[in-house]
Amino acid sequence: MGRHRYVKDYRLNEYIDERGHVTSETEYIGADYFFRRGAGRARSSGKLVCALSAAGWACFVALVCVEGTAMRTMYVALPFAFTALPLFLLTRAAAGALRASEPLRHDEADRLSHTLPGAALWAMMLPAASFLGCLLSSALGAADWDALFLALSAAMAACGAGCFFRRADFDTEKR
Repeated sequence: MGRHRYVKDYRLNEYIDERGHVTSETEYIGADYFFRRGAGRARSSGKLVCALSAAGWACFVALVCVEGTAMRTMYVALPFAFTALPLFLLTRAAAGALRASEPLRHDEADRLSHTLPGAALWAMMLPAASFLGCLLSSALGAADWDALFLALSAAMAACGAGCFFRRADFDTEKR
């Protein structure tokens, strides 16, 4: 069902080239989409979201490479491990916002206005859940405080929050 979502937005044109082969190319015939707050604002927010997602990736890689007691606790490690997927989706959508030029195609507009806010929300919530889990286990008498994990997971949650608060700059509308 999701595979054929944008099929009606394209038309297949077939023609015979100079060597006698049947060649086909696709032509976009769907509606044009534009940023509600302007392309300049979307591009500047895209740069900010790219920088914040890169900072989130740096924190993620640093915490994966460093051994600590937090990553041995299941309710801390699982939300942290699942943070990679929203970070990837957030980075891909932000890079798409930097490359986007108006008018947007339907699939580009959906990727920006629908994928980016959800990815930013999960990129904020999952590290925050890991932070709270690590804080709880440390407060309840874990062997030692994992200060690096607490600091970097809080930074990851802050990066996700910064991206989430810029989500309105990526809203699109059909014209």
